Amino acid sequence: MKEYKTKIPVKLGSIDRDSLLHFMMWRNQPSIMKRTRQWKLLTMEDQEIWYDSIVGAKWPESIMFTIEASLVENTTDKTSSFFTHQFKNKDKSEVNLSWQGVGVAGLCYIDYIARSAELSIYIGSKSYQRKGIGTATVQLLKEWAFNKMNLRKIWAEVYDHVEPVHEFVKANGFKEVGRLPDTVFKDGDYQNSIYYAYYDTEYMHEKAMGKV
Repeated sequence: MKEYKTKIPVKLGSIDRDSLLHFMMWRNQPSIMKRTRQWKLLTMEDQEIWYDSIVGAKWPESIMFTIEASLVENTTDKTSSFFTHQFKNKDKSEVNLSWQGVGVAGLCYIDYIARSAELSIYIGSKSYQRKGIGTATVQLLKEWAFNKMNLRKIWAEVYDHVEPVHEFVKANGFKEVGRLPDTVFKDGDYQNSIYYAYYDTEYMHEKAMGKV
């Protein structure tokens, strides 16, 4: 898959069953739970059900990827990445470049008729957060959504108490399109949902301007 060059090169990788334990550990972090619809700690049984629902389906409701970043620094973070890929030059000689899984991203609630999907993304490895990997990943998902799937719209639901997520989606070109009150109960209180959207026409414009 295409590599997005930022300070830390990023690409989308496939999801496999052996990674589910690490995904579960990431998703069960309180900082990630407060941003998602998740209301209880996930179990491996939950992960297995989720995996089976997205792998092998002819028309999957979700298409998910592992976020892979090049290994450019050492870390002792217990939530850190867990696998490495080795690449070769055209002459088959080894390249000293390795990749690690640092998060999960994808397109969910895919509507193949309305041509829309929800943005899903989290960086589970704390050592790789706030390094531009999320932005690079969104650009790769936009390319997948509009160039490969011919979608018309990507949307995002953000709870009003997680201001960094609002800033993140806005910085990636998403615009607010609506609000719903009291959609989720978090931290002892009801939270509102703010909806954002990004359209294929915006992507094509940015592409023509050389921004993607």
